[in-house]
Amino acid sequence: MSDKKPPPIKKFKLRSVEAAIWGRAHEDGTRYSVSFSKSYYDNEKEKYVNSGSFFPEEAALLPILATQAVTWISEQKVEKSVPEGEKPF
Repeated sequence: MSDKKPPPIKKFKLRSVEAAIWGRAHEDGTRYSVSFSKSYYDNEKEKYVNSGSFFPEEAALLPILATQAVTWISEQKVEKSVPEGEKPF
């Protein structure tokens, strides 16, 4: 049995900053959450690492990524609420 965490169901990326969308089954349907991270090369460790801290120019990208993530989640909810074969709009 693997202890490996499943991957996010969707990612959005701008430069080194990424929004990852996670889905979890719930009695009312899928519950979504969003996490934000950035990757950078750590010269001491000689590999790429992730961080949850952002410089101001990176933090400025967070609202854009949040909007993309929330839009995608909203679209999933609309698709699931429309009977198959019908268009939502």
